[in-house]
Amino acid sequence: METQKLQNLKSVTIKASGFKRKLLLKPNLAKQFLLFLQGVIGNEVVLINTNIGIQVFYYSNKNYSLFIKESMLLYRMKTNQTNQLNFTNQNNGIQVRKQFKNAVYTFSQYPRLFLAYSKKFIKIKKENTKSKIVMSFLSIFFEKTLTGIIQKKGMIPFQNKLNFNIIKSLNSEITEKLLLNLFNENRFHLN
Repeated sequence: METQKLQNLKSVTIKASGFKRKLLLKPNLAKQFLLFLQGVIGNEVVLINTNIGIQVFYYSNKNYSLFIKESMLLYRMKTNQTNQLNFTNQNNGIQVRKQFKNAVYTFSQYPRLFLAYSKKFIKIKKENTKSKIVMSFLSIFFEKTLTGIIQKKGMIPFQNKLNFNIIKSLNSEITEKLLLNLFNENRFHLN
Protein backbone atom coordinates (compact mmCIF):
# COMPACT_ATOMS: atom_id res chain seq x y z
CA MET A 1 0.00 0.00 0.00
CA GLU A 2 1.29 3.39 -0.86
CA THR A 3 2.08 5.41 2.26
CA GLN A 4 0.64 8.62 0.78
CA LYS A 5 -2.66 6.95 -0.09
CA LEU A 6 -2.84 5.32 3.35
CA GLN A 7 -2.18 8.68 5.00
CA ASN A 8 -5.37 10.17 3.48
CA LEU A 9 -7.62 7.37 4.76
CA LYS A 10 -9.70 8.59 7.71
CA SER A 11 -12.66 7.43 9.75
CA VAL A 12 -15.21 8.48 12.33
CA THR A 13 -16.75 5.92 14.68
CA ILE A 14 -20.08 6.82 16.27
CA LYS A 15 -21.55 4.91 19.21
CA ALA A 16 -24.44 5.55 21.56
CA SER A 17 -23.65 5.62 25.26
CA GLY A 18 -24.49 2.24 26.76
CA PHE A 19 -25.02 -0.93 24.78
CA LYS A 20 -28.44 -0.70 23.12
CA ARG A 21 -28.27 -3.37 20.36
CA LYS A 22 -30.20 -0.97 18.17
CA LEU A 23 -29.19 0.77 14.95
CA LEU A 24 -28.30 4.43 15.42
CA LEU A 25 -29.86 5.16 12.03
CA LYS A 26 -32.54 3.10 10.33
CA PRO A 27 -31.28 1.59 7.02
CA ASN A 28 -33.11 4.11 4.80
CA LEU A 29 -31.80 7.06 6.85
CA ALA A 30 -28.29 5.58 6.86
CA LYS A 31 -28.46 5.40 3.05
CA GLN A 32 -29.53 9.06 2.89
CA PHE A 33 -26.71 10.00 5.27
CA LEU A 34 -24.19 8.15 3.10
CA LEU A 35 -25.45 9.84 -0.08
CA PHE A 36 -25.26 13.21 1.68
CA LEU A 37 -21.66 12.56 2.76
CA GLN A 38 -20.73 11.35 -0.73
CA GLY A 39 -22.22 14.54 -2.17
CA VAL A 40 -19.87 16.62 -0.03
CA ILE A 41 -16.76 14.42 0.30
CA GLY A 42 -16.98 12.37 -2.92
CA ASN A 43 -17.48 8.71 -3.82
CA GLU A 44 -14.72 7.57 -1.48
CA VAL A 45 -17.02 7.37 1.55
CA VAL A 46 -18.13 4.06 3.04
CA LEU A 47 -20.61 3.75 5.90
CA ILE A 48 -21.04 0.62 8.03
CA ASN A 49 -24.20 0.80 10.15
CA THR A 50 -24.47 -1.93 12.81
CA ASN A 51 -26.14 -2.48 16.18
CA ILE A 52 -22.83 -1.52 17.78
CA GLY A 53 -22.55 1.85 16.05
CA ILE A 54 -21.68 3.52 12.78
CA GLN A 55 -18.30 3.60 11.10
CA VAL A 56 -17.72 6.21 8.40
CA PHE A 57 -14.57 5.67 6.36
CA TYR A 58 -13.47 8.27 3.85
CA TYR A 59 -10.49 9.19 1.71
CA SER A 60 -9.47 12.83 1.61
CA ASN A 61 -6.55 15.12 2.32
CA LYS A 62 -9.06 17.23 4.32
CA ASN A 63 -10.31 16.31 7.78
CA TYR A 64 -14.12 16.01 7.67
CA SER A 65 -14.54 14.58 11.19
CA LEU A 66 -16.23 17.69 12.62
CA PHE A 67 -18.50 17.93 9.56
CA ILE A 68 -19.47 14.24 9.92
CA LYS A 69 -20.11 14.69 13.65
CA GLU A 70 -22.34 17.74 13.17
CA SER A 71 -24.17 16.11 10.26
CA MET A 72 -24.80 12.98 12.31
CA LEU A 73 -26.22 15.08 15.15
CA LEU A 74 -28.59 16.77 12.68
CA TYR A 75 -29.73 13.42 11.29
CA ARG A 76 -30.34 12.16 14.83
CA MET A 77 -32.39 15.27 15.65
CA LYS A 78 -34.60 14.45 12.63
CA THR A 79 -35.55 11.20 14.34
CA ASN A 80 -36.02 12.77 17.79
CA GLN A 81 -33.37 10.50 19.29
CA THR A 82 -31.61 12.30 22.08
CA ASN A 83 -29.34 9.68 23.64
CA GLN A 84 -25.69 10.68 24.00
CA LEU A 85 -23.38 9.86 21.10
CA ASN A 86 -19.65 9.22 21.37
CA PHE A 87 -17.40 10.08 18.43
CA THR A 88 -13.92 8.73 17.80
CA ASN A 89 -11.81 10.07 14.93
CA GLN A 90 -8.94 8.33 13.21
CA ASN A 91 -7.10 10.89 11.10
CA ASN A 92 -4.64 8.71 9.23
CA GLY A 93 -4.63 5.28 7.66
CA ILE A 94 -2.42 3.69 10.30
CA GLN A 95 -4.91 4.66 13.03
CA VAL A 96 -7.83 3.52 10.84
CA ARG A 97 -6.16 0.15 10.20
CA LYS A 98 -5.43 -0.34 13.91
CA GLN A 99 -8.98 0.60 14.96
CA PHE A 100 -10.56 -1.59 12.25
CA LYS A 101 -8.33 -4.54 13.14
CA ASN A 102 -9.14 -4.15 16.85
CA ALA A 103 -12.88 -4.01 16.10
CA VAL A 104 -12.77 -7.20 14.00
CA TYR A 105 -10.68 -8.99 16.67
CA THR A 106 -13.14 -7.87 19.37
CA PHE A 107 -16.10 -9.08 17.28
CA SER A 108 -14.36 -12.44 16.79
CA GLN A 109 -14.69 -12.99 20.57
CA TYR A 110 -18.48 -13.00 20.10
CA PRO A 111 -19.29 -15.46 17.28
CA ARG A 112 -22.79 -14.25 16.39
CA LEU A 113 -21.70 -10.61 16.43
CA PHE A 114 -18.70 -11.54 14.27
CA LEU A 115 -20.92 -13.37 11.79
CA ALA A 116 -23.32 -10.40 11.59
CA TYR A 117 -20.47 -7.90 11.11
CA SER A 118 -18.79 -10.08 8.48
CA LYS A 119 -22.04 -10.47 6.54
CA LYS A 120 -22.57 -6.71 6.76
CA PHE A 121 -19.03 -6.11 5.49
CA ILE A 122 -19.57 -8.45 2.51
CA LYS A 123 -22.82 -6.60 1.71
CA ILE A 124 -21.14 -3.18 2.03
CA LYS A 125 -18.33 -4.32 -0.25
CA LYS A 126 -20.84 -5.38 -2.89
CA GLU A 127 -22.83 -2.11 -2.61
CA ASN A 128 -19.84 0.26 -2.74
CA THR A 129 -18.47 -0.42 -6.20
CA LYS A 130 -17.84 3.31 -6.77
CA SER A 131 -15.31 3.34 -3.94
CA LYS A 132 -12.02 2.15 -5.37
CA ILE A 133 -9.64 3.33 -2.65
CA VAL A 134 -11.54 3.04 0.66
CA MET A 135 -13.10 -0.38 -0.10
CA SER A 136 -9.76 -1.63 -1.36
CA PHE A 137 -8.06 -0.67 1.90
CA LEU A 138 -10.89 -2.03 4.06
CA SER A 139 -10.93 -5.32 2.14
CA ILE A 140 -7.19 -5.73 2.64
CA PHE A 141 -7.48 -4.88 6.35
CA PHE A 142 -10.39 -7.31 6.76
CA GLU A 143 -8.67 -10.18 4.94
CA LYS A 144 -5.39 -9.69 6.85
CA THR A 145 -7.27 -9.60 10.15
CA LEU A 146 -9.18 -12.78 9.28
CA THR A 147 -5.90 -14.45 8.35
CA GLY A 148 -4.43 -13.40 11.72
CA ILE A 149 -7.45 -14.79 13.59
CA ILE A 150 -7.25 -18.08 11.69
CA GLN A 151 -3.51 -18.37 12.40
CA LYS A 152 -4.07 -17.65 16.08
CA LYS A 153 -7.21 -19.74 16.66
CA GLY A 154 -7.15 -22.23 13.80
CA MET A 155 -10.46 -20.94 12.40
CA ILE A 156 -12.91 -18.07 12.59
CA PRO A 157 -16.37 -18.20 14.19
CA PHE A 158 -19.00 -19.59 11.80
CA GLN A 159 -16.30 -20.18 9.20
CA ASN A 160 -18.56 -22.38 7.02
CA LYS A 161 -21.40 -19.83 6.99
CA LEU A 162 -18.96 -17.05 6.12
CA ASN A 163 -17.38 -19.07 3.32
CA PHE A 164 -20.86 -19.69 1.95
CA ASN A 165 -21.71 -15.96 2.07
CA ILE A 166 -18.40 -14.96 0.48
CA ILE A 167 -19.01 -17.44 -2.33
CA LYS A 168 -22.56 -16.11 -2.82
CA SER A 169 -21.20 -12.56 -3.07
CA LEU A 170 -19.00 -13.38 -6.08
CA ASN A 171 -20.00 -11.85 -9.40
CA SER A 172 -19.16 -14.68 -11.73
CA GLU A 173 -22.11 -17.06 -11.98
CA ILE A 174 -19.96 -19.97 -13.16
CA THR A 175 -17.40 -19.50 -10.38
CA GLU A 176 -20.21 -19.16 -7.86
CA LYS A 177 -21.86 -22.42 -8.96
CA LEU A 178 -18.56 -24.33 -8.91
CA LEU A 179 -17.61 -23.04 -5.47
CA LEU A 180 -21.09 -23.61 -4.03
CA ASN A 181 -21.03 -27.21 -5.27
CA LEU A 182 -17.57 -27.68 -3.76
CA PHE A 183 -18.70 -26.06 -0.50
CA ASN A 184 -21.81 -28.27 -0.27
CA GLU A 185 -19.78 -31.38 -1.11
CA ASN A 186 -17.19 -30.58 1.58
CA ARG A 187 -19.89 -29.79 4.13
CA PHE A 188 -21.53 -33.18 3.39
CA HIS A 189 -18.22 -35.00 3.93
CA LEU A 190 -17.42 -33.10 7.14
CA ASN A 191 -20.70 -34.13 8.82
